[in-house]
Amino acid sequence: MKKRNIIFILVIAIFMVCAGSLAMGNAQVEQKAVVGGTVSHTITVGSVVKSGDSLVEISTLTGTTSASRATVDGTVKQILVKQGDEIKAGQVVAYIEQSE
Repeated sequence: MKKRNIIFILVIAIFMVCAGSLAMGNAQVEQKAVVGGTVSHTITVGSVVKSGDSLVEISTLTGTTSASRATVDGTVKQILVKQGDEIKAGQVVAYIEQSE
């Protein structure tokens, strides 16, 4: 009888882990700056992006460059910086809801 209860509990635990993974399928993914500087442009919230698209640009001595690029395909849900802000490398600058 004890083996049966243990197996039942394990099956329920596995089911819960799988259900949690499915619920997190459209999780928001942090997007970080790879270089620091003064923000000159940001993408608009709600924009659909592909991995590699520029999200935040900074001003440099030679012009503008991308400080953060999308790491996943999806929809921009939140931009945490605005034009004129000083950002640092590694700072979270946006969140993207990953598409399936």
